[in-house]
Amino acid sequence: MDDFVKNNVINPKDVAPNYIKPGIVNGKLYGINLGVNALGLVYDPEIFKQAGIPILRFP
Repeated sequence: MDDFVKNNVINPKDVAPNYIKPGIVNGKLYGINLGVNALGLVYDPEIFKQAGIPILRFP
Protein backbone atom coordinates (compact mmCIF):
# COMPACT_ATOMS: atom_id res chain seq x y z
CA MET A 1 0.00 0.00 0.00
CA ASP A 2 3.05 2.24 0.25
CA ASP A 3 2.77 3.09 -3.45
CA PHE A 4 -0.83 4.26 -2.95
CA VAL A 5 0.27 6.55 -0.13
CA LYS A 6 3.30 7.73 -2.09
CA ASN A 7 1.13 8.56 -5.13
CA ASN A 8 -1.48 10.26 -2.92
CA VAL A 9 -4.20 7.75 -3.84
CA ILE A 10 -4.52 7.13 -0.10
CA ASN A 11 -3.83 10.05 2.20
CA PRO A 12 -3.45 8.94 5.83
CA LYS A 13 -2.12 12.30 7.10
CA ASP A 14 -5.18 12.95 9.28
CA VAL A 15 -5.32 9.39 10.65
CA ALA A 16 -3.90 8.85 14.13
CA PRO A 17 -0.61 6.90 13.99
CA ASN A 18 -1.95 4.23 16.37
CA TYR A 19 -4.49 3.29 13.64
CA ILE A 20 -1.83 3.12 10.91
CA LYS A 21 0.91 1.38 12.91
CA PRO A 22 -0.74 -2.09 13.12
CA GLY A 23 -0.81 -2.26 9.30
CA ILE A 24 2.94 -1.82 9.02
CA VAL A 25 5.05 -4.99 8.85
CA ASN A 26 8.82 -4.86 8.36
CA GLY A 27 8.56 -1.18 7.46
CA LYS A 28 5.93 -1.66 4.74
CA LEU A 29 2.28 -0.67 4.88
CA TYR A 30 0.07 -3.71 4.20
CA GLY A 31 -3.24 -2.55 5.60
CA ILE A 32 -5.17 0.34 7.05
CA ASN A 33 -7.69 0.04 9.83
CA LEU A 34 -11.17 0.86 8.52
CA GLY A 35 -12.66 1.35 11.95
CA VAL A 36 -11.97 1.08 15.63
CA ASN A 37 -14.91 -1.10 16.56
CA ALA A 38 -13.99 -4.36 14.84
CA LEU A 39 -11.64 -6.88 16.42
CA GLY A 40 -9.52 -9.39 14.55
CA LEU A 41 -7.54 -12.38 15.72
CA VAL A 42 -4.76 -14.34 14.11
CA TYR A 43 -3.54 -17.53 15.74
CA ASP A 44 -1.39 -20.55 15.03
CA PRO A 45 -3.55 -23.67 15.46
CA GLU A 46 -0.46 -25.87 15.79
CA ILE A 47 0.63 -23.99 18.93
CA PHE A 48 -2.84 -24.50 20.43
CA LYS A 49 -2.65 -28.21 19.56
CA GLN A 50 0.80 -28.54 21.16
CA ALA A 51 -0.51 -26.86 24.31
CA GLY A 52 -3.55 -29.14 24.44
CA ILE A 53 -5.98 -26.26 24.00
CA PRO A 54 -9.08 -27.18 21.99
CA ILE A 55 -10.11 -24.87 19.18
CA LEU A 56 -13.78 -24.00 19.40
CA ARG A 57 -15.58 -23.36 16.14
CA PHE A 58 -18.90 -21.61 15.89
CA PRO A 59 -21.18 -21.81 12.87
